[in-house]
Amino acid sequence: MGRVVVTATTTHRSAMRTIADSLTGRGHEVELITGLEPPTGRSLVDQHRRLCRLLSESDVPTVVVGDVAFQGTLPLSYGAPGPKPAALILIGTEPFSLSSIDTAPAGFGLPPDRTAAGRERNRRAYEYVRDALGGVQEEFVEAMRSVGVTHDPLPFVLDAPILAADRFLQLSVEELSYRRSDTPSHVRFVGTLPSPHCEDDVVISDGGFDTVQRALRHAKPLVLTGRSADQLEGNTRVAATGAALYLATDKPSDDDIEQAVRIVLADPTYRGNARRLAAEYARLDALGSIADAVSSCLRD
Repeated sequence: MGRVVVTATTTHRSAMRTIADSLTGRGHEVELITGLEPPTGRSLVDQHRRLCRLLSESDVPTVVVGDVAFQGTLPLSYGAPGPKPAALILIGTEPFSLSSIDTAPAGFGLPPDRTAAGRERNRRAYEYVRDALGGVQEEFVEAMRSVGVTHDPLPFVLDAPILAADRFLQLSVEELSYRRSDTPSHVRFVGTLPSPHCEDDVVISDGGFDTVQRALRHAKPLVLTGRSADQLEGNTRVAATGAALYLATDKPSDDDIEQAVRIVLADPTYRGNARRLAAEYARLDALGSIADAVSSCLRD
């Protein structure tokens, strides 16, 4: 057993508290700290300083188990001075979005493409995104330098958390993120946290990550709506599994919904694919995988 610091943003506090409680129940000394979002340079600095104060309070080897959206953990991996944890384990509480030669950037709603032409499409799309987020990248770099980070060059801000972790445990199954040929070896897909049973025959949703996973975990097909960047990406991924029918509109009519539900109920392939994914979720144990990772890092 050992000391664990769990970090959480406000949005993912419930999930990270579930993880903290599980680790406490397994005999670890656990402390939970939270931080506001959306992440900014200022919040990164404040989060990092709070984390360092907590790490410096004990000489006991400490593993940090962090919400991926809590950016205050990142300077620990990129050369900032100060106390270091025994390991940094980050939890994918949001859809997996690491840059890949096989996929377009998250938010484009494009299927993966491993052909030469597709990989060129993907490369150009990532260039576009990096240019569009140039200001965000500059703010991230400035914040990291302000706390003494020396690593140069720093990775793209959206990739940095996944690349920073000693182990990255994504709360989903791999199929919801497309299977990528270049996923790093320290990334594992560990399923979801426990959730109440889903009673609906068909789940109707605008595509919230937790709602979708709860439905699939319980073998329920979906009818999905919405076209914001996050919805377009997430709903396209779920539809690609064959377990959902995606109405690519922000304002579906009642008739649209009713017809979609009838289609999903009448076509057994939707429920069959939902059951296939449910079997994959059932094979995985997210809380057990996190606990095993913590114990392994403390032994090392």
